[in-house]
Amino acid sequence: MASRRMETKPVITCLKTLLIIYSFVFWVSAAIGYSWQPFISL
Repeated sequence: MASRRMETKPVITCLKTLLIIYSFVFWVSAAIGYSWQPFISL
């Protein structure tokens, strides 16, 4: 049981890292989109 828990921990850490990267990319792209919006409307 302990060995199974040790195996799942890196997977959870990897998923958390992927989630952080995904949200970071989402916020960056949203910020770029909003900053470029006035130029596109012109």
